[in-house]
Amino acid sequence: METSEENETITTPLPPIFIKTKISNYQAFCQKLKNKIYSTNNFTYKSSTESLKLNATSSNAYRIIIKFLKESNVEFFTYQLKENKPY
Repeated sequence: METSEENETITTPLPPIFIKTKISNYQAFCQKLKNKIYSTNNFTYKSSTESLKLNATSSNAYRIIIKFLKESNVEFFTYQLKENKPY
């Protein structure tokens, strides 16, 4: 009896990105991100009264979002990618 465990890939979820800077127009901000990433389905976002939470769907999109936020001087926090951790 053969198993397909070798063919299965384990994907670890990417850490969320929390934006603390007040953004007056969420739709325009997210459209700028979509233009940077070159795809409309590489991240999702949810807004709350205190922050905007972004979830990237790929590590490449995660890196592009972080770079965009740093270039835009947006205050945010996130956690380190598991693939970048030393252990």
